[in-house]
Amino acid sequence: MRTQVETESQRNTSPPMPASAVPRRQFDWNSIRCRLLSYYKGVPNTQSGTFETVNFIIWHMLRGAVKIKYTGRSLEAGAGDWMVMAHTLGRRYQVFTPGSQIESLHLGVDTGSAEWAGPPAHVMRGDAVLRDAIADVGNYVTIRYPAGLTPDDRAYAAKTFEDRIHLQKLVWTLMEALYPRLTEAGIHIREPDQYDARVGASMVFIDNWPDNLPWNRGQIAWAGGVSASQLDRIWREARGQTPFQYWNDRRVRVACDRLENTDASIKEIAYGLGFLHLPQFTTWFKRHRGISPRGYRQRFTDHFVRSG
Repeated sequence: MRTQVETESQRNTSPPMPASAVPRRQFDWNSIRCRLLSYYKGVPNTQSGTFETVNFIIWHMLRGAVKIKYTGRSLEAGAGDWMVMAHTLGRRYQVFTPGSQIESLHLGVDTGSAEWAGPPAHVMRGDAVLRDAIADVGNYVTIRYPAGLTPDDRAYAAKTFEDRIHLQKLVWTLMEALYPRLTEAGIHIREPDQYDARVGASMVFIDNWPDNLPWNRGQIAWAGGVSASQLDRIWREARGQTPFQYWNDRRVRVACDRLENTDASIKEIAYGLGFLHLPQFTTWFKRHRGISPRGYRQRFTDHFVRSG
């Protein structure tokens, strides 16, 4: 009598469902994370200079004016204007007029598999909702840092879980007020092209995979509902990379974020990402970033001190 249990080899050799027949999976927006790194109000730290845009930056011009240049383009903002720059802006030259004063926020926005689309920088006039939202963030921060959390500080560190909850509420309220204005200018976070539900399901699984757990090809394939080799092929066709490459890229981003925005030791960061030996982490990071973790942290710190 023929058994009804299909063997693993039979499942692996069965023809995959064509992508056109697989329903599109809705993107999980819970993978987007946003947090405050610094808040500063006063005279810009640097009058002029060239900087790499490594965070999501908001400048509210209180007095004076600023001009930035990037990839052959330029933008100017005067008193009352808001200058918004996504990290996709890259290298920029900026110059403030004498006597300028700004309200500046640096945010860490992790978009996961989604990406920023549209112009990387924008200037707009503010409104009462935006002004109140940024003021609420500023007031909350300056209670804990009376001189303000200036860009030469490491980053805002929540002291308690309640502190974290409240600050997240304020930051997301600010983003709630800001994002519609950005979309009007054509700037938005675009969900990835997930033509295949199997890609979407496994992508969500990877996005929520604990950072310190080793890669498990079989479990990722289980989330996609196909064999590991089939999932690799589907991913290559849909995204030009395998699930492992996507997971590894994600780990690199997490490592960079922790080197940039936390005081954790490099050894702690390595262990938190599942590396049992520090040299192994150093070699892996250098292979992907061309610089050691220590060198990367120092370079980021030097830049962050100089940029406003």
